[in-house]
Amino acid sequence: MSLVAQSEFDVLFGTMYALCCMIEMSMVASHLIWLLRTKGIRRRAKEAGVGFDDFGEGREWQSKGIDLDKKFLEIIGRRNEAEKHDTADEVFSMETEAANKKNTIPKVLV
Repeated sequence: MSLVAQSEFDVLFGTMYALCCMIEMSMVASHLIWLLRTKGIRRRAKEAGVGFDDFGEGREWQSKGIDLDKKFLEIIGRRNEAEKHDTADEVFSMETEAANKKNTIPKVLV
């Protein structure tokens, strides 16, 4: 309303207000999506008489996270690449662990 009440329209502030509105609406949309995805878990937690955060299934759901790379590859139909991606991550984690073990020996003369 402050932009409308002025004698002339300020494009910079109008753009900033529009961006702020988009950010706020994306937060609302994100929360609504979370509510829809957890509807069943929240219902079961209510039946058990505990809150979502105290319910075992709710904790498990929150801790597992989402593998966005794998989901994206599944959506576009490249399942073989998703499987290759998983094995590449396993090899990389093994190499990283091996490199970390090499560096755990102190380089000190006794």
